[in-house]
Order: sequence, then C-alpha cells, then structure tokens
Amino acid sequence: MPHRLPHGNKFHHVKRLKFNPQRVEASFSVSQQIKALLDFCVSIPYKLEPIIFLLRATKNALVTSVLSCS
Repeated sequence: MPHRLPHGNKFHHVKRLKFNPQRVEASFSVSQQIKALLDFCVSIPYKLEPIIFLLRATKNALVTSVLSCS
C-alpha cells in the first residue's frame, strides 16, 4: 500500500490567528538588535585591547628595526 498524505492542509488554522506574527517578529528582532548593539558597545574595549597590543608590538618592532638599520 502506498503511503497517502492526510487530506487537507494542516496549517489552515494558522491563518485564523488574530495577531500578525511578522509584526511580532519585527519588534522582537528590533529589541534583539538593540541588545546586540549594547553588548557590542560594552565589548568594544575588550576587542580593542589585543589590537592596541598588536599596534604597540608592531611599532616597537618598527622602531627597533629602524634603529638597527641606522
């Protein structure tokens, strides 16, 4: 016997919902974006620290190489 799908669309009840799921999703994503932005702003100093360290190391290396050349 071939397997037959049940008759009818099982998602038909979704259309009867009163609220707009897209609107809810949009407002949710906006608050998520704001939270992500705040988290990013908080984490900027921690992100910059290794970059500053690398810049200092690079500068020190450049200064050392220039001094050794001259």
